[in-house]
Amino acid sequence: MIESEVRKLIKEYLVKSGWFVFHVHQQGYMTYKGISDYIAVKNGKVIFLECKKFGGKQSPDQLKFEDNIVSHGGIYLCCDSVEKLQRQLQGHGI
Repeated sequence: MIESEVRKLIKEYLVKSGWFVFHVHQQGYMTYKGISDYIAVKNGKVIFLECKKFGGKQSPDQLKFEDNIVSHGGIYLCCDSVEKLQRQLQGHGI
């Protein structure tokens, strides 16, 4: 499955589960390198979500963005399937 299909399935799952989800699309001059694919909000919880194809790896900029979010108390998830997303959400008590 290609990454765009993973993104679509994950977004559909989150929306059906009651999350407000939006895609972060940045390219070009003055963009924030490594920003997550999605930001999702539900019941006061905000998650930053990076989607990858199975076996896909985060870039150095994505790893730096993850570190910045987590070090400031945020929730950052990197998933390659809906099932992995579900496990990670449960791990955060969401």
